[in-house]
Amino acid sequence: MTHYDIVKKLIGNITAVGEANEDVRRATNLDDTIDLVDQLLRDILTAAKARHRVEASMKQIGRVAYEFLGDVHAATDTEELP
Repeated sequence: MTHYDIVKKLIGNITAVGEANEDVRRATNLDDTIDLVDQLLRDILTAAKARHRVEASMKQIGRVAYEFLGDVHAATDTEELP
């Protein structure tokens, strides 16, 4: 089981299905998912600051985090939302 599978099992589905009672639960799940992603992105932003460090391991972690954030930015900036 992956980390993604575990989180999905803990939080639940976030896609609306058109049934009022179920969609209320899914809206709450979406709020929980957004909160988690926000916290994780903040952690990645902090890690990205290390890309300017002289220590090789810190610089490497910083670069990976920075590149990931660039990929996220590019995806949200260029992809059409359905």
